[in-house]
Amino acid sequence: IDPRLFLGLVLLAAALGGLASSRVLLPLLVPVVALVCGALPFLWLEKRINARAAAFAADYPSVLLAAASSIKAGMTTLGGFQRAVTLLPATSACRQEVENLLAALGRCENRDTAIAAFGRHIRQPDIMLFRQAFSLTIENGGRFAPTLERLARVSRDREVLLRTARVSTATMRMTANVLVVVAPVIMLMIAARTKGYWAL
Repeated sequence: IDPRLFLGLVLLAAALGGLASSRVLLPLLVPVVALVCGALPFLWLEKRINARAAAFAADYPSVLLAAASSIKAGMTTLGGFQRAVTLLPATSACRQEVENLLAALGRCENRDTAIAAFGRHIRQPDIMLFRQAFSLTIENGGRFAPTLERLARVSRDREVLLRTARVSTATMRMTANVLVVVAPVIMLMIAARTKGYWAL
């Protein structure tokens, strides 16, 4: 998303929230509501970032293993990756990143720049390891298939660990979300039944 458009959405959400709250709340609380409303676009953006990272992580280990198998069979590194993504849908985030990398190298762009652009907008810590290994292989050669297999194993283990952590903390996160919603509701109910509650 364009940064200027996103900034406009943040300001618009904050302005609408402040305007709406000014009709029902004390002036002291209006800035707080405006800040909360202004944070909503950030929450939406964070959700999109996480969704894209999850979509990439779903295909990433499989692509690495498929490329490793093709390289073991005698294909070049670039040919192995080109073949590895052929069965993925065109909308796959992993396929798009691999195809962009191969296209940049095919256009004889600067190798370091092309490799650094791979997964630049994906929140995936394992990508840095791939970039370094890919760059060393392109520059110096060597056995890349075992490295890809280890990277795939690391990526899968990390995803399993993250899923386990999310399951283990699901109850605590649900309780926290309920408290965040219930506390303001209780405060408003008390304010509605108590005269002069908002008086300073």
